[in-house]
Amino acid sequence: MTDADGLVVVASCDARHKAELLVELLEDGGITAVLEDGGSIGFGSKPPFGPFRVAVRSDDAETAKQLVAGWWDASEPD
Repeated sequence: MTDADGLVVVASCDARHKAELLVELLEDGGITAVLEDGGSIGFGSKPPFGPFRVAVRSDDAETAKQLVAGWWDASEPD
């Protein structure tokens, strides 16, 4: 999915902390990422429940998707 700013959503999470971890992972990999909360319901300025979307520039989307897929695979218990 691409939005009006040319950003591509590379992941969607139900919990804010997982989305924040993905943003950190991508930024550690040299990819600028943003967390979109999509008008989530919660308390205060940082709602705890999603969906939360992680988006990157379209030029970085394929690399970001690979990093996210690797992280999801590594974080799943056997």
